[in-house]
This record gives sequence, C-alpha cells and structure tokens, in this order.
Amino acid sequence: RAPVDGGRVYKANVRSRGDQVTFWFRDVQAGVYDFRVFVSGFADPIVEIGSVRVDPGDDQPPAPLTGIDLSTRLFRFELHAVTANGEPVRNLASPLVANITRPSGERQFVAFPWRDGTAEIFSATAELELRLLGHGYRPRTQTVFAGESDVVFEATQPAELVLRGLRELVGDRRVRVSTVLVRDVEIPLSLESHDQATGRSRGYSRANLGKASGAWLGDSDVVQVPLMHDGEYEIVVRIYEPGVRNPESRVMSKVPIQLRPDASPRIEVPLNTQRVRAALEQLRRQKPAEGGR
Repeated sequence: RAPVDGGRVYKANVRSRGDQVTFWFRDVQAGVYDFRVFVSGFADPIVEIGSVRVDPGDDQPPAPLTGIDLSTRLFRFELHAVTANGEPVRNLASPLVANITRPSGERQFVAFPWRDGTAEIFSATAELELRLLGHGYRPRTQTVFAGESDVVFEATQPAELVLRGLRELVGDRRVRVSTVLVRDVEIPLSLESHDQATGRSRGYSRANLGKASGAWLGDSDVVQVPLMHDGEYEIVVRIYEPGVRNPESRVMSKVPIQLRPDASPRIEVPLNTQRVRAALEQLRRQKPAEGGR
C-alpha cells in the first residue's frame, strides 16, 4: 500500500474465483514497503505489516504476505430498516451512519447507502453503533452485532405550519416554505457515504441529514413539513415568478417545533408581510415587460 521511503504508492488489483479473492500488484519496484489492508469507507487499516522487502526480479509474494486470513478480521452486517411495528421502511434518502471509535480514540462518522431499505456493511469490528436518519423519522441510535439485524425507525408526524395571509399576498405564484434547524445536527454536513460493493462515494443534501426540509404551499396558508429533529427552526419563504429565473427568498421568523408520534404539531408562524411584499416587488422588477424580448 505504501513504501516506507515516501516514494510510489501501489494499490492492489483484485481477482475473485469462487470464495477465494486474490490481491496482486503490478510492476512493483524493488524496495521496502509498509503493507496495509483497508475496508472501504474506514480510515484505519485492518491489516498492517511493516518493512516488507521486495527484491529485484521477485514475482512471488514476500513471505510476510502469504496466508493472510481476513476471515477473523472482517465482519459482515446485513441490516433491514423497519418501523416499530416491524413494517419495512423503503425509499430512504438519508444515509445509514456508523459512529466509529478509531484506535487513536477519535470518533469518526462513516456513512453507507440504503438499497430499498437494506444495507450491507463490512467492518473490522463485530459491533457497530448506528445513527438512523430519515424524513419523517426521529433520529435514534442503535447498536447492532455482526450478522442480520432489524434497525428500528421511530416515526413522527409532519409539522403543520400556518402562515396566515401568505396565499392571499402572493396570489397564484408558486411558493416553497423551508425550515432550517438553528442548532447543529451533530453529523458533518459534508458527510459522504461509501458503497462498499462498488467503491463509489456520494454526498447528501442538508435535507437528507436533517438540517433542512420544506413543502410547497397549496391553496391554503398551511403546509405540512416532514422533519427529523425537535428544536428551533428558521422559516424561509421562497417565491417564484413566471418568467423570472431565480426565486426571491425571505426569512419570516424562528419557531420552536416539538415533534409527536401520534399527531402533527400545529405551529402559527408569524408572517413578515413587509418582507413578502419586498420580495414580490423585487420579482416584478425582474419580470420582462410584456411584448418585450
């Protein structure tokens, strides 16, 4: 994986035949190397062998690298997302997050994608502490052990936000009402998940990590917004004007929201009519004149 002299780094190619997996290196120069095996997504190696000598003309593995058995160092988890009633949870847009303690004692978040409510993880530890996230579900922590397990999602009802007079003010324009959690969500917003089957990584929006959410305003002044966290939220109104490329956004106010499993909390959001009118005026100025190009 890495030479001790700071020179070229060689990464193994992989060949699978039945249950046997062979790792091989192409055109390795003579020298002394540190050999490391990593599990995709994790920062620390599960195997580390120092001072491995490769002599000129060698085409066979050095003695320290023969017969390495990963079966005692690698653990497989098959996880199924379910509700408290045991019903499958599908179409999860948020990642499955493992909270790992590194050998240094540092804590690290490692994220993995869901596939139709199922996730497969390979780890160097037989136990994982998981953080469960999803729209309409309260974040919770669950510890699982290697093998097949159900992870339970705790459902909540969407918050019902009332912005009295907003529909009358904006007319028939499209309006998006967004919520932004004021406090930190404890998980880095730059977090990326690692698909161990393909080696691909992907990032997530603030909404999929629980920092923000939103809903389109209908014919009334009420929107229902799926949230993950209790706490204080900034309420933002985004107004769209036909013929204008970019919408105008205005912060209305901040409101506390306490989620419930049995009913939607109803919150009266103070409407800042002055800001709404200012946004409408700005949109009118940007709108092309009728008959113009």
